Amino acid sequence: MVAFISPVPFGRVVQVQRLSNDNVILTIYDIIILVKNQDLGARKFFTKMIYFLYGEDNFRSHKKLTEIKSKFADNSLGTTNISIFEAETTDFEKIDQAIQAMPFLSSKKLVIIKNAISSKNSELQSKLSQYLDKVPRTTILIFFEKGIIDKRSGLFKKLIKIAKSKEFIKLEIPQVKNWIRKTVEGQGGKIDQEAVDKLIVACGQDLWRLDNEIEKLISYDKNIKPKNIDKLVHAQINPNIFDLVDAVGSKNLKKCTKTLKDLIDAGTNEIYIHSMIVYQLRNLITVKSLQNKGLSQLEIIKKTRLHPFVVRKTIIQVANFDLAALKKIYRRLLDADFSIKTGKTEPRLSLDLLLIGLCQRI
Repeated sequence: MVAFISPVPFGRVVQVQRLSNDNVILTIYDIIILVKNQDLGARKFFTKMIYFLYGEDNFRSHKKLTEIKSKFADNSLGTTNISIFEAETTDFEKIDQAIQAMPFLSSKKLVIIKNAISSKNSELQSKLSQYLDKVPRTTILIFFEKGIIDKRSGLFKKLIKIAKSKEFIKLEIPQVKNWIRKTVEGQGGKIDQEAVDKLIVACGQDLWRLDNEIEKLISYDKNIKPKNIDKLVHAQINPNIFDLVDAVGSKNLKKCTKTLKDLIDAGTNEIYIHSMIVYQLRNLITVKSLQNKGLSQLEIIKKTRLHPFVVRKTIIQVANFDLAALKKIYRRLLDADFSIKTGKTEPRLSLDLLLIGLCQRI
């Protein structure tokens, strides 16, 4: 490949000639951008640029895609040279036209194909798989997949082989905690460990919801405190957590074991399960104490700021426990929590031992 670039003023057009004798018109500004723009992998202009973003963590993959689009738009003519296709509702000819078309007053164009692998359009998948080698160097092509996909598909195997790929794996609880801290700090806020734990209990590993709640909390007070989370964030409890607590109340070990297995099989993290049990035990103690003081259901909802559904379920459950038994269970949960966090016991083993103990005797 031979490039002829003569000394010209900044912004003037220069000609780059390839060995194949076809010409690409660039400006000095284009060349600088192509070298600097590492996120789009454009350190070498004449390298074919095909990217593949996929994984269960839709939040981070979507955020990365948005960053790429924004950066490209900033360095080009806005969205003029950006084409986006949803594979399920697009035919191959339209995608082909967009990929082969020359960019308008720019050196590159960006084409994004969404959910080609997860779509039911097998004909499109086959054509795209055979087509990848024909993508011109003037096109940056991104394949974006939402959620879990079939890694046995031919298109997936081809993309993994020739594209620059990034899999966004769902974050585990310790990673989510780090993500919360970085996100808060990135927005100019502060958050302590207790507040981080409360957010995890309220939102679990749902980064979409965590991001929204953090934005809301930052707007209220840049120093995020546990009391602010109690006031502004409503916890969402997996219904199976109620079933697990019901099984403990009735000392039904078989039901406890099955419910725990169902939660874990559904992908719920063991540490999160433990946190939600602790959370619900706190609710039980609070509601039982308020009931003993003669408060009605409506008064308990107003006093605790809990969701009415949570209060109704808790009032039903609390009939299986006396206050002394609840406090005893809560102490055992805190002991188990300490054992997990200090690494003395594996989370799953700790849960199994805890439930066995609680079902045998309270």
